[in-house]
Amino acid sequence: MKSLFILALCILISKTTAADSLITKFNAIRNDDITSTKVFETSKHYFSQVSLKWNKKSNRRELSRNGVVQAVSNFKIYFIKKNNISKNEFKNWVSSRFLENNLKISNSRKIEDKRYKNFYVVVFAFPKKDVIFNSKQINLNNLIAYNAKEHMNFQPSERKKFLKKLGLKDLELLWSINRAKKSLNLNNVLEKIDPIEYQQKLNILNKNKNPDITNLNILPSTKSIVINYLKINKLDPLQRLTIESSVCSHDEEFLKNLTKNNIIVIKDNILDQKSNFANYIKLCNGFLSFSKDIVNVKNDNFKVIEKKFNSGEVDQLNNITKLIEDYIQNDPLKFKAWNYLSAIMRYNKDFYRAHIISRIEIGIALNNKNKKQYLEALKSYAKSRIKIKRELSDTQKQFIKSI
Repeated sequence: MKSLFILALCILISKTTAADSLITKFNAIRNDDITSTKVFETSKHYFSQVSLKWNKKSNRRELSRNGVVQAVSNFKIYFIKKNNISKNEFKNWVSSRFLENNLKISNSRKIEDKRYKNFYVVVFAFPKKDVIFNSKQINLNNLIAYNAKEHMNFQPSERKKFLKKLGLKDLELLWSINRAKKSLNLNNVLEKIDPIEYQQKLNILNKNKNPDITNLNILPSTKSIVINYLKINKLDPLQRLTIESSVCSHDEEFLKNLTKNNIIVIKDNILDQKSNFANYIKLCNGFLSFSKDIVNVKNDNFKVIEKKFNSGEVDQLNNITKLIEDYIQNDPLKFKAWNYLSAIMRYNKDFYRAHIISRIEIGIALNNKNKKQYLEALKSYAKSRIKIKRELSDTQKQFIKSI
């Protein structure tokens, strides 16, 4: 026991001595500059310094944690830029995260984490011999494969750029709708509306004569609000479709504009049964946004559906389909129900309808901010899209293959 303690103490002293040695070397090139956030360099080391403002409300632990994250990130960006690693073919594909992911670092260490009066400084040291870049993995196919799995974690501007370049317009539209919903109520499937209350609100809005799209937050899925807004605002096709989606459940203009923008559309019924709910799915072609208060499940029998689905009994598929269609009319927010439905449609080689259902899966997953669901929904999307006779570019094929 005593020998173990001595060994641990020796290791600690060794690490402390090494850190002290590195900080001494760093101080020689820093020249007392504690205000700059930058990467310094010697013949054997990179030193990434982050300098954060300190005030009375500052939290030392939080600043330390943020400093560590920034120091590592800043170093990776510096290394990639300095070594001119990015290729011209990556120009518009959002490559920074992919390149950073192929940068392997070992034996880095934090050599400073302290306050200097009005600044809090964190410094990381990276031995040059222990920074390895896996250049053999750097090609466009691997970049697309990485982005296919990770784009949900991108910054909004990065993801928007990637999806636009990818050119799968329905996926781009689903993300655009999700982004817009942060400030607008774009729900197009609502619970039953009180007609008197609705008319009272509409009268107030009509008196104001203000064609503001934020009025959808007062009266969601109101056609007059959308029409008046679009009349006086010039929007690009994606923005226009995003706004039009809010009324697609009772207006055919959205469906026409999907076709104009070369987005896959089917005009047949999507569900087997006939109902208002089934018509919403048909008119919106899967670009559905459900009001949360629409769920009305009295006796939840989904476990029965799940058991039948997982049994693998093919002769039960028609029965399971009927059970699912009945279920989603009471709980359209149940991700797994739509996931099962699209799988059954694919099994029946009904790839167009399965593709429309996969859009609903994606919309729900995005609304839930659930990456696991989103990747599962993308699998449904990819499995149906690859079977649809519509040309795909090489990068689109790689994206779909990578899901």
